[in-house]
Amino acid sequence: MTSTEIVNWEEKLKNESKELAKTERPQTGKISLRGGIMTLHDREIKDNTLLCIVADYIHENMYFKDAYIPDVVKAPDCYSYSINGENMVPHPDIKEPQNPTCTGCWADQFKSAGNGRKGKACGVGRRKLAVLPFYDNVEDFKKSEMAIISLPYMSVQNWSNHVNLLASTPTIQRPPYGVVTKISVKPDPKSQFRVHFEFVTNLSDDFLHAVSEKIGVASNILLTPYDLTPGAYDKPAPEPEVAGKKKKF
Repeated sequence: MTSTEIVNWEEKLKNESKELAKTERPQTGKISLRGGIMTLHDREIKDNTLLCIVADYIHENMYFKDAYIPDVVKAPDCYSYSINGENMVPHPDIKEPQNPTCTGCWADQFKSAGNGRKGKACGVGRRKLAVLPFYDNVEDFKKSEMAIISLPYMSVQNWSNHVNLLASTPTIQRPPYGVVTKISVKPDPKSQFRVHFEFVTNLSDDFLHAVSEKIGVASNILLTPYDLTPGAYDKPAPEPEVAGKKKKF
């Protein structure tokens, strides 16, 4: 087999693996912020604070036609994803998009939330983060479970400030995946709570190598479409407690 044939096969296998990945829904944890309390798998995260590495993040718009009901989790009725927040359009899976593009959509107008409220019907400009809990030992870190955090709109500016601080500080100048970040949730008089971000330290080379192997996975998870099957997000029965089992967060 010639070297050209080998290269062609590698390219073919790479492309097929990407297509197959689109058909499989990655399993990952979801960190809830409901009520200003960070929880994972219905367990509170200690001190409402998480040391982690943000492997990747995306922009997200989400519209729900029905009113919010506590403890009921379901897919949005219309949503869009974007890496940079530009040219956002409803996801192709949506059967009844609210508008061909997010720009100009009725749900992106102030007071569209209805009932006399000033807000928008669509949760526009949110951020969805893929995070990995930080461990001092790189081998423990490699085994850590990735989790997703969807930031409420009023916390997005804190995230933007954090990203810009990392880029502009001479002793840092790294993207979020190159540092350890402390994420905390604190009460806020205007929005009940807000999510805060704080730089902790730059990652060493061995951690950077471990993170680089997970960035592609994080990107795939963040861009995975919502499951629009009715009841897809119904909660399963809680797992029984296992004595001595080490918690991942």
